Amino acid sequence: MTLVFRAGNAGGEQFLDVQSMMASILRGWPHQTVQTSPGPGRGHQVFIETEAVRLDTGVWSTGHVINGTVAPNTIGIGLVDGDPSQVRFCGRSLTPFRIPLVQPGVEFEFAAPPSIAAMVLTIDRAVFERHAEALVRTDMTPGSSYELCLPSPEHGMNVVLRLKAILSELRRLPASVQSPQVSKLVTDDILSLLLTSTTPMLQRIDPPHRQHLARKAASMLRQEANSPLSIRELCERLGINWRTLNMGFRELYGVPPKTYMRLSRLHHVRRVLSEADPATTNVTAVAVSWGFFQLGRFAVEYRQLFGEKPSDTLWKYDRLQPVQTLRRAV
Repeated sequence: MTLVFRAGNAGGEQFLDVQSMMASILRGWPHQTVQTSPGPGRGHQVFIETEAVRLDTGVWSTGHVINGTVAPNTIGIGLVDGDPSQVRFCGRSLTPFRIPLVQPGVEFEFAAPPSIAAMVLTIDRAVFERHAEALVRTDMTPGSSYELCLPSPEHGMNVVLRLKAILSELRRLPASVQSPQVSKLVTDDILSLLLTSTTPMLQRIDPPHRQHLARKAASMLRQEANSPLSIRELCERLGINWRTLNMGFRELYGVPPKTYMRLSRLHHVRRVLSEADPATTNVTAVAVSWGFFQLGRFAVEYRQLFGEKPSDTLWKYDRLQPVQTLRRAV
């Protein structure tokens, strides 16, 4: 899916689950979100678009892991509004003065604890590369992730504050951004803010091999939609031992593989229940098919994670859709 920027498009939404919220913020990005802490995952999103940049800010209540790639022909940049030390990007703890940047086709992982606010910029690739070449005189190697390195934490916090101010002002004047001249000026202002705050070089992120293997293992867990995998099967398929797999998962996702696997299976159960016909579907049968044999424990874990009973998901999933839409396209 190619992302089409709509200059002047602005608005906001409130959500009752983190998956729907991330689908809205990461519009056009192939990705999957796994909730990692008790819910429900309430959140709020605000956004504005120019002819080449989409700026989103989001606040959510639950921890989660996002795995995916940016929208085709775009560059993705993420910033944390607050202390980023507990947030991990591609296995690295974030700092206020190192801003992650992802190119098309490059897989990334973003792991965040509860109660985090973040900003996401989706930028037309050609526009970003033209600015990067002019302002920092550097080319990026295709297929790599980078960090924009700022001189100090104060510079990083200032970038976040200025982006929030831009978003706040433009949301009140979305019609003005429809003007090609204004849209271009806003785009130039945002990219100049990012690129002229950095030191001359973008720093490439080169993750260790164990993280590549953990990424493959997590992908296998997501793709095995109807046949749960075991830890043994993952190690056999990848040709690695448990210690290497464990280290890779902890670095990338902040949890050991067994925890990630159990969370992934709970999400698969929720997906099945939300798409099923209540008249012909049995919660117990679905749970057992995904390896949950201690049904009492399953029910407790499910309710803690999603804030409702499995039977609620089966019968009342429509209430998990966005509860209030403030979006307007002008």
